[in-house]
Formats: sequence, C-alpha cells, structure tokens
Amino acid sequence: TELLALNKADAIGPELAEDQARLLSEAAGGKKVWIMSAVSGEGVDAILHELANMADARRAEDRRAAKGEVEEPWTP
Repeated sequence: TELLALNKADAIGPELAEDQARLLSEAAGGKKVWIMSAVSGEGVDAILHELANMADARRAEDRRAAKGEVEEPWTP
C-alpha cells in the first residue's frame, strides 16, 4: 500500500499544485495524489488521518491472516 503526496504546495500555488497532482495521478495509474505543504500545514492532518486508517486496515488484515481467515496472495 502506498500514499502519493505532492509536497511544497505552498511554493507553487494551488492551480499548479492541482495540475501537477493530476499529472502525477495519471502517471501512477489513476491513484489519488494528496496535496500538502509541510511548511504551511496544508493537507498534513488529512494525510496523517489516511495513514492511520491504512495502518489500522493493515493490522486488521494481519490479525485475520494470523487466524487463517485470509489467504495470503502469492508474491514473487
């Protein structure tokens, strides 16, 4: 699982940030791109919330796998 974020949005302005996020999303196969600025704090809370949700989901999946409730997908 991954989270794509476009940082330094404060330095490029909202219009360019949206354009760059759209291009990055297209290059990443349509994945959501989070726009953020560590300096101004824009988008940081939303990203932290999403990361917490992703971690919770992964822990729940790991618990189900440990109980044998989930078949692990094969990866090379």
